Formats: sequence, C-alpha cells, structure tokens
Amino acid sequence: MATDLTRRHPSRHLFADGFMLTDREVDWFQHQYAATADRTDPRLSPLLADPGPTPATVWTAGFDPLRDEGEAYAHRLNATLHREPDLVHGYLSFYPLSRRFRTAALAVAAEIRATLAKPA
Repeated sequence: MATDLTRRHPSRHLFADGFMLTDREVDWFQHQYAATADRTDPRLSPLLADPGPTPATVWTAGFDPLRDEGEAYAHRLNATLHREPDLVHGYLSFYPLSRRFRTAALAVAAEIRATLAKPA
C-alpha cells in the first residue's frame, strides 16, 4: 500500500522488478495521481500523519515493492498486521488463478466478516 510518497522504502528497491508491480510503475502511478501535489501532505502520505491508535488491520504481500510502506503504516496505526510472505502485490485479484491466492483472499474475507460481526 502506498502510504509515503516522499521516499522509497527498502522494499521498493528489493522488489523493483519481476514481482508484478515494478518500481517504475509505482513512480508512474504516483505521478498520475500527484504530479504537482505536495507529497508531504498526509492526505497523500498518511504515514506522515499522526493518527493515534486506530482500529485497523493491514495485509501486505511479501514480494511487494510497497510492502515496507504498508507495514510501517500498520505500526504507526498500532494496527493488526498480516503479511502473506509468498505473495505479490495485488494478490487478491489473482484468487481464481491458484489455490494459494484463493486461500489468502478467503482469509481476508473472513477477517472482514468477523470485524463486521462485532458489536459496535
């Protein structure tokens, strides 16, 4: 998850090529989204905000150039963090392709279902 448009976190370099989403594509998307915007604005880079503890769950993929940003954001929120260590960015979109993608998608769905079932 892109949460800091001000710098490249280590996973951007580590998984720059060959793992679905490339570093170059991340740059392209960020330029399309915020070409002239102030990238330090917390609305673009929520990792830079001070949200305080926020009930949240963040799921990341082990082979994702945005993994480190997502995990840093989860820590910043004091959120529950789940990493799917063997998957790539966008893995929820690939659920029909293999049992592994489907298992991961079902785990996310189960977490959402359980969260929504909790009394307010």
